[in-house]
Amino acid sequence: MSRINPDDVFPARNLPGEAEKWGRSIEDEVKKLREQQEITNQLLSGQNRNSAAALSLLSDQLSKVVSFDSRLGKNYLFAVPSGTSESVLDTVFVVPTGYSRAVVFSAATLTAWNASGDSSYLYMGVDINGRYEGLTSSNMSPNASQQQIADNNTAAFTGLVAGEEITVSVRAKADPSWGSTATIAKNSAFVIYTI
Repeated sequence: MSRINPDDVFPARNLPGEAEKWGRSIEDEVKKLREQQEITNQLLSGQNRNSAAALSLLSDQLSKVVSFDSRLGKNYLFAVPSGTSESVLDTVFVVPTGYSRAVVFSAATLTAWNASGDSSYLYMGVDINGRYEGLTSSNMSPNASQQQIADNNTAAFTGLVAGEEITVSVRAKADPSWGSTATIAKNSAFVIYTI
């Protein structure tokens, strides 16, 4: 729509009497509607530019909001300790620059051969920076038999700084200690970082 100049005057229609007055009022009304339409179009155009800029900024920010990291860890042929549980597999994540929060998920399995000479239990648990709910135990395992157990854990962290480490540990024990024959620890862990 072209801009209406307020000084424009519509030509007279030479209508008789009151009809001329009515014709002028119609032309005035049309002029006002065109001006309002032009103003509305300008406002809409400005809002569209503003929305496009805001969406572009949000898109850039969203691409930086989340970072994802995953690791698969394995450890073979280690003796399962007795007494206090010990880490038999560590997976370390380093917090990237620009992120201060993280959610860590981990699922692990422990397969071991009881070569202790006695029947006993196998224990394992997933520890995320010292946060874990204790150890999961296997069924009673007779001497010279294999056991497999699994555990998982989730932990959320805030206030992280770039370069800080998050350690996911598979902890294990058996009483008495099981030897290192056919012992395998596996861990699948991933972290979602947010700003």
